[in-house]
Amino acid sequence: DEGLCAKSSMLQRFADREVVLSNAVSYSHGRKRTTFQEYLQTDMVPPMPLESALGVGENATETWYLCGENFWDEILQAYERPRILGGERGSLAFGIGRTGSGVPLHYHGAAFLEVTHGRKRWFVAQPQVRLDWDPEVSTFSWFYNYVNGPTGSTPA
Repeated sequence: DEGLCAKSSMLQRFADREVVLSNAVSYSHGRKRTTFQEYLQTDMVPPMPLESALGVGENATETWYLCGENFWDEILQAYERPRILGGERGSLAFGIGRTGSGVPLHYHGAAFLEVTHGRKRWFVAQPQVRLDWDPEVSTFSWFYNYVNGPTGSTPA
């Protein structure tokens, strides 16, 4: 429901809620506790110009997103699960990240993923494909360097 997920609606209901942020390091996520309102006011402000995230956001320990340890029962209970691919079963998760942030590169099994606001880019590969990346570099920087780097430099 967009109404439940609208920024103004979430701020009105959850401004003082403590949230746990994760940094974008692939193997051992750093954690930071703050309020939802503080997260939106400080960590959700995208760098301008976005390319500046390549300098500041290069270090994945300084790129924060909200996912994982936070529980949004009020939102998840209102979500209508899609009836495709067994969508009526399984766990639900809710996450928020600013432009240029993102969950670190990782591997996992089957998943149904959906974006309710904004845009997200997924990198999907067959299980036998191994990507060459530095777990300390943000996904945004990895992608930028992959697109703009020497041909064949990133995928292993």
